[in-house]
Amino acid sequence: MAPSRLGEIPRVLAIPAIVVFMVAGCGGTASPVPASPSAPAATPTAATTVEPTPSAKPTSGPTPEAIASAAASVDANTFTSPKYEYAITLPPGVALVGWHAADRAWNGAGIVQESGTAIDRTSISEGGLLIVGSPAESLDEFYTRFEANGPRFNGCDAAGDRMDVTINGVPAIAFTQVCGDDENDDFGRVAIVNDGYGVGASILTTPGKKLEARDRLIELLEGLEFGPQ
Repeated sequence: MAPSRLGEIPRVLAIPAIVVFMVAGCGGTASPVPASPSAPAATPTAATTVEPTPSAKPTSGPTPEAIASAAASVDANTFTSPKYEYAITLPPGVALVGWHAADRAWNGAGIVQESGTAIDRTSISEGGLLIVGSPAESLDEFYTRFEANGPRFNGCDAAGDRMDVTINGVPAIAFTQVCGDDENDDFGRVAIVNDGYGVGASILTTPGKKLEARDRLIELLEGLEFGPQ
């Protein structure tokens, strides 16, 4: 399933407007002399925001804008996807941070980036938990698409360690993949299809732990429920 140096902080002296009193001789009358009026504030100009192109591998963990309703808790918590047809309840203490929901739905065909906007994600002790979904013709058909395009930063090896399993009475295919060029990402994955809809779940884990991640993912998906959004 990624020290910083603090520069010297300039000190800004705030100088309030003052009134200078000049006194002429002993017992003279003070004459207030107002300070020069401050210059009018500059009018802000509109700036064009350009989404930067990532130059390094993105982090797979949730962003700070995690969904508070599914934040980490000693209790079980349920996350209902706003873009995909599922909800999942994680056991007590499993979610380390809140969920970050997908901003858009996966089109079912394009490659999904690890930190892309089409992923529902959170962090668990084994690594990043990443979930996508799409309509599916069959389990085998969805598995083929998910294996080829599921979350990754770079290309992935062919699926390995395949297991045909049943999760809450629903057939599923569990497998592993290694993705990336210079720095490998190990994934445990599960593809599951119910009533024409597929959910693809991944745990992005540390190298050498993909089998453990696959088996843990099978356990966690016991809390998965399908349903229309």
